[in-house]
Order: sequence, then structure tokens, then C-alpha cells
Amino acid sequence: MGLFGQAWNSKNPKRAVKAVRKMTDETELRRAAKEAKCKEARTAAIDKLINTDQNILAEIARSADMRDVRINPVQKLTDPKLLAEIAKNDNDYDLCIAAVKI
Repeated sequence: MGLFGQAWNSKNPKRAVKAVRKMTDETELRRAAKEAKCKEARTAAIDKLINTDQNILAEIARSADMRDVRINPVQKLTDPKLLAEIAKNDNDYDLCIAAVKI
């Protein structure tokens, strides 16, 4: 962590996305996907996590606090059980519909 915090957590989307694109640590990518201040950085982190465990994408879909960020990983999920769980149990109607449409 630098003097002023993580670069991926910058309010400047260009700076944050650039930092995410350089990241290789999966734990930090998951953290950026859930906690980054701008949705562009969160989306970039999710895009880097696509080839990882489907449970990670489902976790981000269930726990992210930005609505647009929650729909992104659902659209990338391929596990029917995880999609069904989100469709049945989530409180966000649009997220449930996104899970059903996959």
C-alpha cells in the first residue's frame, strides 16, 4: 500500500483501471471488485477474475454495493446452480432476471 492508499481505489477512473490491469493477486482483485470507489475499476477487476472460480463471481454478485457492478459478474457466470441461487434468493429484481436469462 502506498502513502495514499491503493491505486485501484482512486476516485480517478483512469488511474484506478490502470492499476487494476496491472494486478495479478487474486485476493487483491476480489477486494478491488468489491471495494473500489469507481465502478470502472470494479468492472475491470471482475473482468480479470472471469477465469477464476465461479464462486468468486457469485460472491461479488451477492455482496457488491454498486448495483451495476453486481449485474456484471452474473452475466459472466456459467454455473447453473449459482445462477439459480441468485435468481431465487436475491432482493434485486433486475439481478434475478439477469441470472434467469443466462
